[in-house]
Amino acid sequence: MAVTVTVLPDGRRLEVPQGMLLLDVVAEAGQPVEAVCAGAGTCGKCRIRVKGSCSPVTEDEQAALSPAELAEGVRLACRAAAAGDCEVEVLSPLVKGHPRILTDADMPDFRREPRVARAVWDVPPQGGAADLALLGVTPPDADLAAVRETALALRGRFGPATAVLYEGREVLEVQAGEGLAGLFGMAVDLGTTTIAAWLMDLEKGQEVARASALNPQVVHGGDVISRLTHAVEGGGLEELHRELVRVFNLLTAELARQAGVHPHRIYHLVVAANSTMQHFLLRVDPTGLSRAPFRPAFRESPRLRARDLGLALNPGAVVELVPGIAGFVGGDTVAAVLATGQDRTTKATCLLDLGTNGEIVAGWRGRLVACSTAAGPAFEGARISQGMRGDKGAIEAIRIDGQVHLKVIGDAPPAGICGSGLIDAGAELARVGVLDETGRVRSPEECRDFLPPAVLGRLVPGEAGTWSFVLAPAGIARSGRPVLLTQKDVRELQSAKGAIVAGARLALAYLGLEEAQLDEVILAGAFGTYVRPAAAAAVGLIPMAPEERIRSAGNAAGAGARMFLLSRSEARRARDIARRTEHLDLANHPDFVEQFMTGMYFPRVGPAGPPETSPKEA
Repeated sequence: MAVTVTVLPDGRRLEVPQGMLLLDVVAEAGQPVEAVCAGAGTCGKCRIRVKGSCSPVTEDEQAALSPAELAEGVRLACRAAAAGDCEVEVLSPLVKGHPRILTDADMPDFRREPRVARAVWDVPPQGGAADLALLGVTPPDADLAAVRETALALRGRFGPATAVLYEGREVLEVQAGEGLAGLFGMAVDLGTTTIAAWLMDLEKGQEVARASALNPQVVHGGDVISRLTHAVEGGGLEELHRELVRVFNLLTAELARQAGVHPHRIYHLVVAANSTMQHFLLRVDPTGLSRAPFRPAFRESPRLRARDLGLALNPGAVVELVPGIAGFVGGDTVAAVLATGQDRTTKATCLLDLGTNGEIVAGWRGRLVACSTAAGPAFEGARISQGMRGDKGAIEAIRIDGQVHLKVIGDAPPAGICGSGLIDAGAELARVGVLDETGRVRSPEECRDFLPPAVLGRLVPGEAGTWSFVLAPAGIARSGRPVLLTQKDVRELQSAKGAIVAGARLALAYLGLEEAQLDEVILAGAFGTYVRPAAAAAVGLIPMAPEERIRSAGNAAGAGARMFLLSRSEARRARDIARRTEHLDLANHPDFVEQFMTGMYFPRVGPAGPPETSPKEA
């Protein structure tokens, strides 16, 4: 039986089968909600408000939602189904506000030598040689589409003509005359959670626009494993591919609008992505990545044209993926090594690109070894009871000095906590003694002798005899209920950092290094940019190097993608990095579990001295 569901705020009415999950209904209405647990009912992010006939409240919803929320009709879209006609208001849309997506990074000096350039030649009035032969190009350097375009562009004319060539021979476009208006390229950092894109003037070697977006695939889960399951077992590969193509085309249109150029003037696209995203973008079966020994179908993709993928660039635009290394260590890691120059130093270095997946590269005396750890989406705010991405209202820093001080993105009422705030909270609570070295939240009785009353009063009962800490009281929180850090949240943090620590230690050991021998720790990506190095060291997340040896590289993958786009020699260098970097398989490493367990501990625990200068008091 069909029922009618009205989806707010747009007011779209859909006729759907009775019993259809409202998660699927709102997605069909064009208002998908965030479901980082892939609809497993565990993340509590897909909040909606329902009026009308709906399925009964489930145990998962009772655990995730407060009694007041349930009384107001708030439900989880992944657990509520349309029992009859109803009205649904989307409370946590996938695209909401202006999430902070990192697009900044320092690029080293390098030689600009783009592989796409123009060539002008004269078509003589007399017959004889073919048009492309006059240009010095013959198949297979010109595909069938280029031959057709050349014939249409010239149509028997003679005089000057202009061709856009890749590597001096491969024809991308031909026009009569000399008036071709600009050559542009596009570099994209395609991440599991976010996507950043840059438009570059290939002839000037300069950036002309940048844009960013959330990865729309988050509706299928916040981590690559959930999406691989959707692709391999759920038959969703085509859907995942279409979602990426759609967001790429939206980003292309935005970049072109900012720069005042037509998208058809974009002749080259370079994408730095992890192995899973590479397969989804190219619509290649990712089954090899879904089970051990986690083997990708390719390390370096074939060179494609935009028309092959349905991308709204010049149809003949060359599409290249920065080559990957092995397993889950993809082109984004290679691009980060390229941008940071880790391949060119003989110093002992450790590059950490921390996100849903944690990629680690250790380097020493010209050798590089890389590994990937499944840190999980805790650093992106997922699986944290009130976690969120770096958006307006997210707690991003915390200090405790007898009072609790918060720094909130956008200086807004606190709505939740993001990854950098989670690290800060762990560091501060361990420093003042709320957490013991095992990560257990101590009771008020245990803390009574050393915590000031304003801090002690924030310890409140949690689930199953545990204790939680009130980061933001109900009176200042956006939802009207307190923002808590629960014992379960601390365990999620410990699990994520344990995986990172284990990977870093084993990669260093592979090269015969210990943490104390490190000359430099490089933090890449958004998380590495916004987290305080001192806080990361305090919770034991990063190798124990002095703070002055830790540097943030910003969006190094994006910087590397731009270098790959703008320079023939840097593209060759990236391919060399991919070929010579050794891969360490952590899944079968005999010492991984031991290192993971020891990495979960907090190394700095107990009341300490005064904190650093703190931001706004909560």
